[in-house]
Amino acid sequence: MKTSRLLACALLLSTTAIAGWAEAEKADKRILTVTAQDSVSIPATHARVSVMIESRDKTASAASSKTGAASQKVLDFLKSSNAGRLQTGGLAVNPIFTPKKVISSYSGEETEISGYLAQWTASFEVPVERAGDIVSDAIELGVSRVTQFELAATDEATAAAQREALKLAAKRARADADAVLEALGYEATGIVKIHVSGSSPGPVGRGMMTMAYSAKSAPALEGGVTDITGSVTLEVAY
Repeated sequence: MKTSRLLACALLLSTTAIAGWAEAEKADKRILTVTAQDSVSIPATHARVSVMIESRDKTASAASSKTGAASQKVLDFLKSSNAGRLQTGGLAVNPIFTPKKVISSYSGEETEISGYLAQWTASFEVPVERAGDIVSDAIELGVSRVTQFELAATDEATAAAQREALKLAAKRARADADAVLEALGYEATGIVKIHVSGSSPGPVGRGMMTMAYSAKSAPALEGGVTDITGSVTLEVAY
C-alpha cells in the first residue's frame, strides 16, 4: 500500500515537472509574426441578371394570365439561348389598394381594391459579350424590369485565382520574415502557425435597366477585371 502511494506521488511530480518545462519552453520561444497580401486579376466574363415581368389588371385571373403568357415566352427564350444558372420564382398576385373617400366623421381614409398586380421573376447567367442582346430580346418578349445586372468572373476562375493569390502571399510572407531575421542576425527555425484568409470579389459593375432598354439600344459591354486577394499570416520561430 505504501509503495503504491510513493509511486503515485512520483508520477504526479514527474507530470508536473514536464508541464512546467513545456510552459517554460513555450515562454522562451521567440516568435516573429508576419502578414503579407497579394492579388491576382481575372477578367469578368459573365453577366448575372435578374428580370421581372409585371402585369396589372382589374381581376387577379386577368393579371396572372398576362404575366403567365409573357413568362413562358421569356423562359423558352432563355432556355434556347443556353442561359446558365437559370432559376425562376413563382407567380405572385397581390391586390392594388387605392384610397376611397367617404363622408363620415372619421378623419382617416378607407381603401378599396382597384386591381391586381401579378409578378414573375427569373435570374440567369450569360457571357458578357451576349448579355446586351439577350436582355434586349427578353424585354421585347415581355420583361418589365431588369432588377439586377452584374459583371463577374466565373466561380471556377475565382477559385483558381484565390489559390494563386494565397501562394503568392505565402511566398511574400516567408521572404519578409527571412529578410527581417537576417537583418537582425537571426535565423528561422520553423513555422509555428499559419493563418490564411481570402477576399470574396464583388461584381465589376452592377445596375438596373428599365423598359427604355430595347433591342435597338443594346449597349456594348466590356467585362473589365476583378482583383482576387489572398492574405497569409506566419508565426515564425527563431
